[in-house]
Amino acid sequence: MNNQNSSKQVLLSIIGIAILVVAVVGVSFAFFNYSKVGEENNTVTTGTIFFNFTEGTGINLVNQFPMGLDAGKALKNDTTPNSVLAFSVVGHNTAASPIEYTIYALEGDAPEDETHTTKLSNYDVMLYLTGDEGATASTLTTNNISTPTTVGKLLEDQSGTSFTNTFDAATSLKLGVGQITGGSNENTTHKYELRMWISNDVQIHGENDTAPDAVNKAGVYSQDNFSKMYYSLKLHIEAATKAAQ
Repeated sequence: MNNQNSSKQVLLSIIGIAILVVAVVGVSFAFFNYSKVGEENNTVTTGTIFFNFTEGTGINLVNQFPMGLDAGKALKNDTTPNSVLAFSVVGHNTAASPIEYTIYALEGDAPEDETHTTKLSNYDVMLYLTGDEGATASTLTTNNISTPTTVGKLLEDQSGTSFTNTFDAATSLKLGVGQITGGSNENTTHKYELRMWISNDVQIHGENDTAPDAVNKAGVYSQDNFSKMYYSLKLHIEAATKAAQ
């Protein structure tokens, strides 16, 4: 009898020790905890970005006939009103990364009259884009139109055939690119002038005359058809900060 009680006491003692060990182990894990707040401030602050595209009075050449390169390049608003579109790109960026912008052309609206109802071909119209010293240095080199070029030829150079009145970087006509230097709170201004005229390759013949052969893909029109033609485009500017290198 006493042996049984002794055995029970021993067993109870062992169980009690086991429970105590578990409890101690549990407490030891819960007791150890390390915490410290670092002393270094790791910060990112915002900068200032300004970018603006402004246009002067748009080109509005009326009753026009084909024009040679020299005459087209010499167009001036003071002698031929509304023959040149002057526009400016202005910006600054206090961050180190510059602002890069691209000048695109979109299809414009038809004239608000009942006479000019048919659009000229892209090969009928010359474009001539010039800029000041800052703008010229960053004008697109692969499709540089500081030399007069037809819209159709520009599209060919960009593997396109046409463009629409809806912007799409892949299909819109790219005229030039520029860059506003970063790291400054001072405005940088790039000034541009756009000229547009009917190519001298366009041919006009009388109603009873035999139509001549086309030259450089430019159109051949009867006098009556030519009087109903127009061409219209708008500029579109896309700009973004360049990713840090």
